[in-house]
Amino acid sequence: MAADPHQSTSAMNYAFMSPDVYNVKFKETMHIISRVVQQCTEEQSNTPLPCNDYLQRASKYTGFDTKMLAKYANSDDPHVILKYQEADRNIIYQELSNFYLNKKIMPTTRQLFDALYEKIPVYIDIRNFRKLLVKMGYAWKEIVPYGLVIMEKPAVTYERYHYLKKIMEYRKEELPIFFVDLRCENGKKAGPLYFLYAVSKCSIQAIDTYEFNQDLNFEKWVEKSLLPIIPPNSVIVMHNAYYNNEQIRKVPTINSYKQDMIEWLEYNNIPCSRSLSKTELYTLVEKYTNCNEKLYKSDVLIKNHGHKVLRIPKCIKEVAPTRLVSEAVTKTVLTKNPKIITTLLQDIPMDWLKKYDQFIAEQERIIFENDMKIDSIIDDLCETMKRFNTKADPDSDLPSCSDSE
Repeated sequence: MAADPHQSTSAMNYAFMSPDVYNVKFKETMHIISRVVQQCTEEQSNTPLPCNDYLQRASKYTGFDTKMLAKYANSDDPHVILKYQEADRNIIYQELSNFYLNKKIMPTTRQLFDALYEKIPVYIDIRNFRKLLVKMGYAWKEIVPYGLVIMEKPAVTYERYHYLKKIMEYRKEELPIFFVDLRCENGKKAGPLYFLYAVSKCSIQAIDTYEFNQDLNFEKWVEKSLLPIIPPNSVIVMHNAYYNNEQIRKVPTINSYKQDMIEWLEYNNIPCSRSLSKTELYTLVEKYTNCNEKLYKSDVLIKNHGHKVLRIPKCIKEVAPTRLVSEAVTKTVLTKNPKIITTLLQDIPMDWLKKYDQFIAEQERIIFENDMKIDSIIDDLCETMKRFNTKADPDSDLPSCSDSE
């Protein structure tokens, strides 16, 4: 059965955990091993033991909070930790909004971490919570004399604003909207199976399946399967993903050849001279990069046929009806027979799709209005906190960009 459109996304259970979760747990395992070895080494020269309380000692070894360790120690289920899923950005966004709009303060790392203690995975301590915030597009702003507080990076906020404003306009104009996605499912007896599809409020169409070793060509699928079936002046919405991110003219990096930089500048009608040094050419590339929209092959193909393209920001990637498809497929016993997936998707009732589309539209409106409220008060919050008499606890262990990757 398909997911209830009014059920919160955090409450939905999935049959398959994303690879990111396994990566996080693997990194956490290695971090714990490293920490235990380090603490045992230090303990060799310490008599008596540095901590007599077993929870404090376990906390010293693992880096986990004593409250979390107590919960695990008192559980009869040896797999209690494995039941926790990856951290949900939406939960962090909601709690941060609560600090801004209701508590009227900008939180420190510790304040936000404590407020989210019961809502984030137990394998995340405050050190890794900081890294998680960086990955999710948050940063720290220094409020003198109060200290460092958390806020979303302006580029992330603007990307979300631009997307929500556009899709709300398209909905108001009643344009046909199709959400495109690529799913990968693992059958119990078969290997991975990829399938591309487009979902609207009326139906799921253009379903094509691919074996693991097949060469998936997104532009070919758009041209042969998607474009022939969608009405004129449609809106195609998709995630930023490896399969649809091939650029017509990729922006050079500092490591690119000089000739590649010249060709990029000439392609974008930016005056330059071949006598300029590589450093001077790259300075021009950096200066004008943000002034030129990335030209993706798939976007150009779709636009050339009279349609519009939107890309869902990573920060709200779940605000799309493709979640309904995910629910429908992962709760079904899969085999490697593509017809089963195709039939399953085509049989999702139209009223479910309409309800879910309404639910997504409502979520878009709520997030947009919430962002506007925060935007209207954020400057005043900064000024108010500058007048605080107290100072926040020091936050000296901030991660670098490389730490979060």
